[in-house]
Amino acid sequence: MSSGGIPIIAGSPSTPPPAAAAPPISTSTTSAASGAGAGAAAASNAGPGRPMRHHGPEQENTDPTKPQGIKGSLRLLVPEKSMKLIIGPGGSNVKRIGADTGTFVNVSTHPFSTTDMCTDHIVSITPRYRIATFTSALHQCTSAKKAVMSLAFPGNLPGDDFKCIFLVDVNLAGLMIGKGGDRISAIRREFNVQVSLQKPPPLQSDEEVTFSGTLENVERAVCQLNDVFRVFLSR
Repeated sequence: MSSGGIPIIAGSPSTPPPAAAAPPISTSTTSAASGAGAGAAAASNAGPGRPMRHHGPEQENTDPTKPQGIKGSLRLLVPEKSMKLIIGPGGSNVKRIGADTGTFVNVSTHPFSTTDMCTDHIVSITPRYRIATFTSALHQCTSAKKAVMSLAFPGNLPGDDFKCIFLVDVNLAGLMIGKGGDRISAIRREFNVQVSLQKPPPLQSDEEVTFSGTLENVERAVCQLNDVFRVFLSR
């Protein structure tokens, strides 16, 4: 519950749902495709001596009947032309963002699969290890999202409004609306953002949710919605 009595759920629960164990890896992984319009996954540096889970393109789903991108990630859409700006030379940008936020940033090589011939690509941001200055795994991912959006739209200033399109499971998107629309109305009012949901076509698992506002305000709003985004650190 926020200070204004808004019925929203802050951060991630204290006990995340169980996740399958994955072997620790002691080195970072980077891959970046070259050439015009190309993009690929890149892993962040987990820091000296810090174990980390591996998430890579082999775990990325492109089947539209299931959530696309990397499972357990904060997923957003970016224009194809922005892919190389986000990745950076040799993956330098995504590695820096990952190191700063304790996340893995994956830029899909495949456009988002939908019936409207979308050319946008999915950026999947996955929490990898805890950083004490962040309040939750979702907070780490939203901070990385701010850096990604700033790179994707270099003409925008920090205080400008950005249009951030997230992907959420169609079965969870309704939680954002609340009873009689009370929750989404409260989010708009409390955080000074515009929020719209676009119903997907039949058999598509992902619903597009657009937040429009400053990157700071969008981050604050999204951090209240982990019952919708379901971003957790695996233990």
